[in-house]
Amino acid sequence: MGSPARWSNGARPSRNGDGPGCARIVRVFEEAPELLPHLDPRAAAEAARFRVPLLVAEPGPWSPPVQPGEARGHLGLLVLDGLLLHRLTIGPRSGAELLGGGDLLQPWGWDPLCEALAAEPGWQVLERARLAVLDGRFAARVAPWPEVAAGLIERVFERTRTLAYQQVALHITGLERRLITLLGALADRWGRVTAAGVLVPLPLTHATLAELVGASRPSVSTAVARLAREGTLERSAGGWLLRAKVVGAPAAAVVDE
Repeated sequence: MGSPARWSNGARPSRNGDGPGCARIVRVFEEAPELLPHLDPRAAAEAARFRVPLLVAEPGPWSPPVQPGEARGHLGLLVLDGLLLHRLTIGPRSGAELLGGGDLLQPWGWDPLCEALAAEPGWQVLERARLAVLDGRFAARVAPWPEVAAGLIERVFERTRTLAYQQVALHITGLERRLITLLGALADRWGRVTAAGVLVPLPLTHATLAELVGASRPSVSTAVARLAREGTLERSAGGWLLRAKVVGAPAAAVVDE
């Protein structure tokens, strides 16, 4: 599967924050101001100055940089931008979910639901990703403001709603319909309306789509070819173009000329 996703500067950040391998930092609330809407102006101004470590992961397989023993009090990694694939493999089959800007994850925490099933989790970076490290120090600093914790919890529930939608989509009869439903959901979050249709600007291969809809890669390739012949779906340099009105397509968006 290639080499593991690497730190953007080619080295793991040092603990003391200096030297060539030091971690970058980011003002997390400047990147994610939606976490502060319910704070009073004075508290919001104070919080906006908070800086946290920033992880940058390049495309490829990715291993969580935080070990389980270091995660005590850690709220998680907040994806600022980029695209990641979370994969779960059981035997010969695998399923996956996509995560992007706004998602909160704890990739180091994994307890199998059933010990009899040899389930293996895995992560892959599809597009260069930046992740804010919301560690124990950050948690302590924002503790006086429960509104921030509520905002982060809202991110977690949004992720569960997306997974629930994907689970329902897996039960739709007909692979073509499953693909269109999935891409419609992705369009609702990432898509933009163009003169030719709704563009989903994500680097999704046939193999990745297969994991997302619970099918084999050859079956997805056949279904995509059929949808292309019908004029419903087209793969472009910028991603996937939906030419038909689909469930979950953006209701209002700027049309690109």
